Amino acid sequence: MNEDFRIATVNGKQEQVISMRGVILAAYFSAKDENNQTCIRVLHRFCDYLVQQGFPGTSKSIFEQLMQKQPKETTDWIKRVFHEFVIDGAACVGYALEKKIHFIKEETT
Repeated sequence: MNEDFRIATVNGKQEQVISMRGVILAAYFSAKDENNQTCIRVLHRFCDYLVQQGFPGTSKSIFEQLMQKQPKETTDWIKRVFHEFVIDGAACVGYALEKKIHFIKEETT
């Protein structure tokens, strides 16, 4: 497990959880490895969101560059731009998924 995909206590039970950035990473791998059209759309919308946040270029050019990179390079790139351009991870992922995001509160012990 890592910071994007891990085990947490939710409602008293151990659950697998995914970070907001992890949602985008998972969409990338599903789009790249399986040509999943839903995930490709999520990535297009993620790129559109980045442009709205001031990332240089067009969403189309960002998407094309993203899909041409090797997986390790892409993972590092997504982590970097998420840190630099995404202020509200829930808003970003909500936009990309075209859904409102609900948080699950992790319990601390």
